[in-house]
Amino acid sequence: MLTRNKLVPIFLVFLLLQPVLDVLTNLLMNTFGINMSLGIIVRTLVMLGFMLFVFKEVLSNKDRFWMFHVGAIAFIAGMQFIATLLFKEGASLGSEITFIVKTLYPVVLIVALFYLIRSKEDIRRFSNVIMINGIVISAFILVPTWLNFSFDSYDHGLKGSLGFYSSGNEVSAILMFTYFFAVYTLFFRKNVILPLIAVFLITWSSFYVGTKVAIGAILVIAVLFTLAIFLFRMKNVKKWNAIFLVIPFIFSFLFFNGVPAAQNSEMAEEQQEARNQKYETPELYYEADDVARIAEVVRLREKANPIITKIVSSRDIYAIETYEDYERAHMMRKLFGLGYAGDYYDDVDVKIIEMDLFDYLFSYGIVGTVYLLLVIGLFLTTIVKAIFQTSGPTRGKVLYALFAFLLAMAVSTLAGHIWFAPAVSIYLAVMVIFLYRITQLDTLPDKLA
Repeated sequence: MLTRNKLVPIFLVFLLLQPVLDVLTNLLMNTFGINMSLGIIVRTLVMLGFMLFVFKEVLSNKDRFWMFHVGAIAFIAGMQFIATLLFKEGASLGSEITFIVKTLYPVVLIVALFYLIRSKEDIRRFSNVIMINGIVISAFILVPTWLNFSFDSYDHGLKGSLGFYSSGNEVSAILMFTYFFAVYTLFFRKNVILPLIAVFLITWSSFYVGTKVAIGAILVIAVLFTLAIFLFRMKNVKKWNAIFLVIPFIFSFLFFNGVPAAQNSEMAEEQQEARNQKYETPELYYEADDVARIAEVVRLREKANPIITKIVSSRDIYAIETYEDYERAHMMRKLFGLGYAGDYYDDVDVKIIEMDLFDYLFSYGIVGTVYLLLVIGLFLTTIVKAIFQTSGPTRGKVLYALFAFLLAMAVSTLAGHIWFAPAVSIYLAVMVIFLYRITQLDTLPDKLA
């Protein structure tokens, strides 16, 4: 029987195993050449189990709120799939179904966690597990890097090491979430040794990874929480702990003699300038099959804003291309979405935009996007109301969590790899319910002990 008491420890163990699951998936696919995503298989099976739990809870509690949302989500996903079957030429059903599963994964987890995380003790346990994950992930990055058998963050000579992982963007986003929970735990529990270790290792790892997201997001979170401490006069918080957020940055900056992400940006710009010169006469440098695609890229670049292109690492090029697919699409597809990666063809690499909000907009159309924005608006309205009903330390805690959530949404929108990446979206799901519960419970104990 799927009961809350049984599923809470199961979910905690599943959450704790995330770093290992990602490492095994990467090693099987990229080292041993086994073309099977262990992560997708395991997470899909777990999602199905939690779907049964959600249906049981919703029906047994006669919860009309969740009944409506479960029905709405099923309707939107179903209509999108029908539109794809009817009007999308050359659609790969495997890719389309996988994309829908990735979309639904965080939704199912958010609803399941709504029923599982009920108390301050639950919040403490989930926070601790994610903090421990931050330490484990950092070890999986640092140790292989030191032993010189790690995967590189980039393929084009840029600096960055991922340890046993293969996706720099996903690892960066995960480090951001684990850092959020590590910092929160550092300031609200008696024993600070483990949180200090987590904060230090996560910061150091983010410098090794070498992406703008990893270092930038962690720096913003550190600043946000430091401001929350002093602006809202959290009397029971040891303010000197704030120095432990600064020391890892100073150490990492000196160790790397700068910020690798900044150096990578300069190198990437130089490489792009070299490519642009080759693009002027592509037939001299590229195979005949690539020349047509290069001409298409050049055409799309002419429509893009160069500043935005630089900020979002050329993702806007794919956004413009997908928008053109959307303009040509059947009205039903405009309403319910283009499905996975717009319109794709056998001779072109299939690729989503990697800007989650835009991927969602084009993939689920007007109906899906309006529904999503209404849900986000309702959620944020609930949080903002709670902020005005509290004061002092409690308001500071909620504001810190809210701004960290908004930061995650900004990263998701600009850099992707959060909502549609199951390895990352599980942390987003926990953050959403964490933010909701600390506002609902009104006050947390001053120290999570």
